[in-house]
Amino acid sequence: MINPPGALHTKDLDAETRKEAARIAQACGFKGLANEIEKPWREGWRTIVGLTDGQVVAVVFGRTHNEYGESDWRSSAHDGPQGWIDELAVDPCRRRKGFGAQMVLAFARAACEDGSTFLCLKTSPGLRDETGAQGFYKALGMPRLHNEDAIFGEPILDLLTRRG
Repeated sequence: MINPPGALHTKDLDAETRKEAARIAQACGFKGLANEIEKPWREGWRTIVGLTDGQVVAVVFGRTHNEYGESDWRSSAHDGPQGWIDELAVDPCRRRKGFGAQMVLAFARAACEDGSTFLCLKTSPGLRDETGAQGFYKALGMPRLHNEDAIFGEPILDLLTRRG
């Protein structure tokens, strides 16, 4: 399938997109994500890149399938297998074009394919305002599950039915 000019195409990170994905993460201030991208693939973790016109413009990284035990604080969000977005970065010059939402949906589909039924994420402490990450996830319609920890999440099928 050929994408129209400017449309976002998503795919798993590969050797061809690794360096550009790390550059996007760095540009967004996610040094930890840039370092993770440089590491070899780990079971249960996935990095998806978003490209427009052949150029990487976004990256999302996290676990697409986790089964947490009852003692884990994350298990209170959902009893079944969970996908967790650890980082989402969109090229600062390409924001407000819907790419972030498309990356969340691509990750949700990947998590669903890997057996997860619920998608969660926790915003960084410095991004707890309505204009940053919290406002973005709220605009996506993702419910806030824990106020103190700024954790958002919902069943993957609900998200995909509503948004994509």
